[in-house]
Amino acid sequence: MTGYDITRQFEESLAFVWRATHQQVYRELALLHKDRCVAARRIRQSDKPDRKIYSLTAVGRRELREWLLQPTPYDPPKVELLVKLLATNVVGAKAMREEIARQRAGARKVKEIFADLDRRMRTEPQDPGCAPHELGLLALRRGELLVEAQNRWLAEVDEYLAAQKD
Repeated sequence: MTGYDITRQFEESLAFVWRATHQQVYRELALLHKDRCVAARRIRQSDKPDRKIYSLTAVGRRELREWLLQPTPYDPPKVELLVKLLATNVVGAKAMREEIARQRAGARKVKEIFADLDRRMRTEPQDPGCAPHELGLLALRRGELLVEAQNRWLAEVDEYLAAQKD
């Protein structure tokens, strides 16, 4: 895949488990290439800049396998909204309700993205280089449950803030 393809993959189907910016992807590809974990092949294009196609090397496969076998530490969530909520007295309940409304709109959009991903995973042919769709659906289900819990919690927060006086 090209760096652009990898970035698009993150945006379209991996965003519910991991976020990566365009700059991060290219920075990591450069490091992986330097460490001989990926090989890069240039494809000349007459009307555009050359494309670089990256592929995993044997060294990269070994490193990936070792990383996958390492225990995963618990990663407590860092939720900026919670910090803002705890400081509601600085901006007032009305301003915080506006933020909660933005968060709810964002959660609705994520729910739509998940529904589209679910449909695509269930209808598109399996890519032989990827994990089985069932594993993707299980990962997606975690995201769906988190969004569902977030929506419920946001509704509770909104209800509480609506009863507050600014």
